[in-house]
Amino acid sequence: MIFRALFWIAVVALLMPHEPDLGFGRPGGAPSLIDRIKQTGIHRLAEVKAELDAAVADRKRDSRGS
Repeated sequence: MIFRALFWIAVVALLMPHEPDLGFGRPGGAPSLIDRIKQTGIHRLAEVKAELDAAVADRKRDSRGS
């Protein structure tokens, strides 16, 4: 009887419609979690690039002074 219940729970879970958006709320509403992760990642990459550019500029300036 337990196996029969587990079987029907699995069937219902497979046939139940799933919402395509994995974020919070309804699709098309507020930005989803995936969008926030992408924005944060791009922002951090921009910060790292700026730091690298500043370090390269400092090295060039130091090498000219020596």
